Amino acid sequence: MTPIDMLKARLKTLSDEKNLKNVTKAGDASQKFLTLREILISAWTREDRVEAFKIIIECTELLQGISPYSEEYPYYWLLTMDVIDTFGKLLHDRLLYKSNEARNKNGQTDLPVNFNVEQVPKNVKDMAMNWFLKLSEITEIPVRFYIECSMIGCLKFFDEENLSINLERLAMMCSQFPDDLSSVFARVHISRYSMFIDPSNRTPHWRVLHNWMQAPKDVMEDKNRKIVSLADARKQAASIEGISWIVQCIAHRASTVEDLVPLFAYCRKSFPLDKKTYILICAVIEGLPSRYLAVHSEQVLDIVFSLREEFEDPLTRLGKRFFQMPPVEENRKFVKNRCRSVWMRVADVANFQTFVECCTAWTAFTAKYYTIKDINRILELVQIRLRIDDQTKKSENTPLLIELIASFIGFTAEKEDCLEIVINKSFVKIVDLIGFDIQSTSDSSKKILENFTKRFEKHSISNVIVCQFIIEKCHSMCKSYRLEDSSDVQIIEQLVCSSLSLIDFQSIPDMDQCIELIVRCREDMGLRQTILEHIINILFDFTQFAHRALKSGKRKSDFMRVCITSLSLTIPAIRDVPKRVKFTVQNIQMCLLANFLPQIEMSTDRILEYLSEISTKKISPCSATSPLVNQFLSVLCYCPDGFSEDSPPLVPFSKLLALVERNHEAWSKEGKGVPLAEIYINMLRYLCNFRRVDFLTSDGSQDFHIGDTDFLTLVDANISDVNAKLFSLANEPTVAVITLENVVMLFEVHEEMRSTIRGLLKRSVGAPPHLEKRLEAIVQDMRDEAEQDENVKSILQRLSLL
Repeated sequence: MTPIDMLKARLKTLSDEKNLKNVTKAGDASQKFLTLREILISAWTREDRVEAFKIIIECTELLQGISPYSEEYPYYWLLTMDVIDTFGKLLHDRLLYKSNEARNKNGQTDLPVNFNVEQVPKNVKDMAMNWFLKLSEITEIPVRFYIECSMIGCLKFFDEENLSINLERLAMMCSQFPDDLSSVFARVHISRYSMFIDPSNRTPHWRVLHNWMQAPKDVMEDKNRKIVSLADARKQAASIEGISWIVQCIAHRASTVEDLVPLFAYCRKSFPLDKKTYILICAVIEGLPSRYLAVHSEQVLDIVFSLREEFEDPLTRLGKRFFQMPPVEENRKFVKNRCRSVWMRVADVANFQTFVECCTAWTAFTAKYYTIKDINRILELVQIRLRIDDQTKKSENTPLLIELIASFIGFTAEKEDCLEIVINKSFVKIVDLIGFDIQSTSDSSKKILENFTKRFEKHSISNVIVCQFIIEKCHSMCKSYRLEDSSDVQIIEQLVCSSLSLIDFQSIPDMDQCIELIVRCREDMGLRQTILEHIINILFDFTQFAHRALKSGKRKSDFMRVCITSLSLTIPAIRDVPKRVKFTVQNIQMCLLANFLPQIEMSTDRILEYLSEISTKKISPCSATSPLVNQFLSVLCYCPDGFSEDSPPLVPFSKLLALVERNHEAWSKEGKGVPLAEIYINMLRYLCNFRRVDFLTSDGSQDFHIGDTDFLTLVDANISDVNAKLFSLANEPTVAVITLENVVMLFEVHEEMRSTIRGLLKRSVGAPPHLEKRLEAIVQDMRDEAEQDENVKSILQRLSLL
């Protein structure tokens, strides 16, 4: 038996025992509501109307067994309404179906969308009335109320004229609920149905509001009173949310002040202030449609300003609502003038947390719709309050203060205003006041950087002071995070990289200042690998920019060497050895741009050390080394061979070859020898490059050995050694194909190579399909060459390839 089947059986038992009302365990109550809905639909499908009616009664009674002041009540209330609404829809659809069925039998068409009572067949009218007569069996007011609400739309089938009267009657029934909070939920429910049935009829909405306001009230005599009970807090929050829905229904299609005169009259009776008036004022702020509130903002502002006490929360709510909509043009100046009065009231807020929340709401509104001058005034007021209030240093207030900081920079209409704010002395002092310890400093820095990365694009900030501010915040944010590879740390490091990418180093006029900023980034955050890699890439980009931007001369040469030296000092801090090799190869490219020979020599030695380190530490050293050797040799071929007249030829290559030869036996077993073969092939390409140098155009000031007979003899000897090592791996078809491909490309095809080509072709048998295509292309290239060269043609004929 599945859990659902078990629950159905248990529900049936509970239903039989009539004690479903007492089951209120949070663990299974929600599932009971869902199961009741399923059982309701099943019973209705079986045409068991009696059981279906019992189920909705049980569902409503189950809701009555849950305290309205509990945290779960709104959720269970929604589940209950879903079941009851389902019943109402099923009943309405059945009456409609029966009406159409009867009309069709009489040769009539289906009921139109806006049908009247005269068009409904008599048997359907009787059927609808019988359903309403069943309600008389229910004596409990809440149960009858909710079920009748679900059926109220069915009055159209027999008593449409009294539909509005019945809606008003149901609205009055809400006053008979056992407690105030459950009556608020009921009032929301009847307003909801009234909007569905007749949106233009405001009478039911006014009725539920009038009845609620006329109920006994609790005067809020203590202006410093706080809600200490969790139940009271939930009641107030739920009441505000519910009444705001009713206000929204009342204000539907309202356009003038006269449309809502009674509503504003209730709100202005604020002395002495009672709980319901306070809730209504908050609900009016939350519930009035945005357009109406924007046009008639003076009405709501006057109501809030008329409050002598307990004005803080309504004022905060109003700031949040104003933020969502721009002030209409005719009210823009009025609202701006009243904002000055708002800040006078904000300054009077005694509770620190309320003060910060209110500041945050109105700062966001001011920043979004008004000028930087208005924001600067707010900065001064906030800075004074935070400086003199001891609450600033309390950790429980830090999240609120961080949101306050974000409100200054996160919503300005112009991005440039955001840059002006962060260099404002008052803003800097506010940030410093909030950062009273490492954690609070880190949290505030994170919030600031998140706003910057959302608002600005890459390479869009060139103000040096702002750049320094960003770097400082990146540094302070990293302080509270350990050097570990956790998801939180990765997010922080990514945020730092994104923040540093906002800086346009190439647009800062003073290049010396730029390199100082980059070096500062390295010093402050260089221990974090992700950030360090990003800084190195920034430095590479800046070095190339300097090469393009500066005119040739001593100034350019010296500055390039400063950048290259900084790279040389930074790259060794990269812990990942393959990445270290790649960055060092890139640094050699920078050295070539600056003709910085000593640094090239140092970098080549480092690369050889790193490759040696890989050969001893990596699980698959040859696979890791092969692409790195390719990169190293590709840049080494542009370097002069020998860094002085006294240095021997092919020194870096000889060291590299010695490293590979030491590991030849072990690496030849890895990947069937393919990665090792690729290393030897790249070595051949490097050596053959020296054979293709035009000695007449070569720069003899750097190529100390090129053209020398002994040098060429050494090159040929190395080619022979590498070929021997490579051919020893060619028993593998893959190696044979790539070897043949490169031999034909690098060397002139002559008679002495015929046996080599034949051997490689034989060993290529069984190569993978993609390599077979390459093999066919190699043979075709030789055939094309044979058309121009008789020697090649003769060789191919002897190989039976022509």
